[in-house]
Formats: sequence, C-alpha cells, structure tokens
Amino acid sequence: MSERGQPTIRDLQQRAERALEAGRRAEIERTLIELAREAPVGSEAALFAHRHLAELHLEDNPWRAALHLRRAIDAGHPRHGDVLHALMGLCQALLGNYAYAARCYRRALSFAPGTPWYHHNLGHLLDVGLDDLVGAEHHLRVAYEQEPMHDEVVASLAHCLARRGKLVEALVLAREALALAPHHKEHRSLFEWVEQGAPAKRPRTVKGVMGRVGAAASHRDDVEDVSHYEDEFAECVAALLVDQMIAGGFDPDDINCARDVLDDYIGLRDAVGRPDVLAAAVEYTVSQLRGLGLSQQNIADRYGVTRGAVGHRSRDIRTTLSLNPSGR
Repeated sequence: MSERGQPTIRDLQQRAERALEAGRRAEIERTLIELAREAPVGSEAALFAHRHLAELHLEDNPWRAALHLRRAIDAGHPRHGDVLHALMGLCQALLGNYAYAARCYRRALSFAPGTPWYHHNLGHLLDVGLDDLVGAEHHLRVAYEQEPMHDEVVASLAHCLARRGKLVEALVLAREALALAPHHKEHRSLFEWVEQGAPAKRPRTVKGVMGRVGAAASHRDDVEDVSHYEDEFAECVAALLVDQMIAGGFDPDDINCARDVLDDYIGLRDAVGRPDVLAAAVEYTVSQLRGLGLSQQNIADRYGVTRGAVGHRSRDIRTTLSLNPSGR
C-alpha cells in the first residue's frame, strides 16, 4: 500500500495475478481495468493489464480485445511481440478482417519464426480467407512437420491440399485427422468432402477453426463425448507432454509424475478439452506440486495456448484429483 493507503501498481498487479489464478472473472476484469488506468503508459504493468483484458474479451468481444492489444503493441515490448501480434491476428480473423489478420501473424512469425500455431493460423487464413493456396500450403506444412498429432493442423493441411487438387495426399491426411478426433463432426465432413473430389462448397471456415486453435476456449462445441477413445487421446496428449517436458529440461521423475497425473485425470473425466491445453495444464500442475517455480504464463507461451485456459484446466485437475502443492 502507498503512504495514503491506496494500492500501489505492484499491489494491483499481484491482486490481478491472484484473481487470474483463481479464475474469478469479475474480480479479474475489475482489477485489470484499475491496473490499466493507474499504470504508466507503456510500462510492463500496463502491458500486463491490456494483454489479459484482451484475452478476457477475445471471444465475446474481439473488437474490445483488439483495442487493448493495440495499446499493448504500441508500448513496443519486443519480448512480448509475437504473442501480442498473434492475439491481434486472432481478433481480426474473428472480426472478418482476414488480410489484416494475416499481416498480424506474419509479424508474430518475425518475432518467433518457429511457432507452429502461428504458421497454422496464417496458413488457414491464406487458404480459406484469402485464396492464396501456395502460401497456405507452405505455412501449413511447416505447422504439420512440428505438430503432426494435432488434429486441427492435420485437417487444415488436408483441406488446403484438396483445394490444390492433391487429392490422394489430402485424403490420407483427412483420414488421419478423423483418427485423431473420431467424434469431430467437421473432420468427418472434411473427409467426406475430399472423398467426393473436393467440390466447390467447402466444409471449413475461418472463424470455426481460428476459434479452436489459439483461442482461450477450453471447450469445443462440435466434439461429442470422448469417453470411447480415451486411449488414443491420452497417447496424443502424453506424447506432446513428454516432448515438451524433455525439451524443457525436466527430470525423469517430474515427467513420470506428469504422466501419472495425466492418466489419473483422464480416467476420471469424460471430456478433457484440447490436447495442447491439457498437456500445458498437467505440466503446470506438476510444477506447482513439486515446487519447480515455473510460471503459468511461461508454460502457456511454450505450448501456444492462453494462460487463462491453462489456469482453468489446472484448477480442474487439482480439484478432480484432490491435489495440493504440498504433495500428491
């Protein structure tokens, strides 16, 4: 507190961080708005507030989210450049401004050229939104090389290849996408569309896919009950989780603990959301349990998902498994 009893910028940011961790939306928004108002323009605290306000409103009010992102981007913090431009790209795609969205993803890639989610979203925009199939194929192949087990990435590449007339490869990939997510209605429509020779009426839209890859959503309305293919789903998440934890330098004991948490959680939950969000949430949960000190934001950025989604899923993991930071 300040000498006058008013909360300092640090107090407000810490209060916002606690609210984010607890998932209390009303308190999150109220505290972030106050922090954005009080923090010096262009400061790290102001950037923190505007970024999280943008994530908060990304789905229900993308225009408002874009305004917050513009303030954050204008602050010119290169360390956050890729994430801010990618979020702006997602906002603009949801608003239907596809050319602007594509420029945003190109800017994001200039900061982080190897990020598969940026390549995927740019490639999908070029395919479905802007009809640049050559450019789309390039970016979607880069994404597929890095994330061959992500059903949306596989499906997007299949769609682009089918439009380019490469039907044999497209059919193989469409079948792979359906195998990765057997109850995904849009993937089944994609497979049937490619089987029919890819007629003019296409089964994929920009907003439908962009809302699932890279958004804050932790649910998927077009996916039915996944209880009948838990084994395949668990293998997909486990592969992503182990790869990321090995790359992050985790000890074998930490990785084994994460595998146990993942298996226990999937065994008790009928619907567990997106693979990338779940893997990130398991890693964050294990980091808390074992006192490893990794931040939620760091893990979310590494998996290409939002902090809010990781926090929501991690809280559900801890509640479901009755976990606490002192032990499992």
